[in-house]
Amino acid sequence: MDDFFSELLSLGFEIDKATPVIVEQKDDIPDFIASLPPNQIVVLDVRPVIASGKDPLQLILEKIKYLQTNQALRIINTFEPTPLMILLQKQGFESYANVINTDLVETYFYRKAIKEQIQNTEHKVSSANWDNVIGRFRQS
Repeated sequence: MDDFFSELLSLGFEIDKATPVIVEQKDDIPDFIASLPPNQIVVLDVRPVIASGKDPLQLILEKIKYLQTNQALRIINTFEPTPLMILLQKQGFESYANVINTDLVETYFYRKAIKEQIQNTEHKVSSANWDNVIGRFRQS
């Protein structure tokens, strides 16, 4: 934090040293990670890829593509990949980032079982598409 504030001072910002720094507390590890046996977690360390100047996105997406139901991908990185977390959430993945220190972050992506995904989708039915939902049942 001191380095951050020093940089701000050099840019002309004024720092109120009387204001306490609030440290965010991380929640406990989610059940979907804590309950998985170690052999159900695929580990991918992307730090060497980033150090070589390459983007690890394609490598991550390739690993995700072959991830089985009720498996998790643990990405070892130097930062929390928030855009990737949002992208994969839209594809049915749950995620959790564990910031170990300023240079080490483990981010977990978990593929829910199809049954869980269907249950979650059923709760998202809105009145705007209700007629479509009813129509599917009538055709059956």
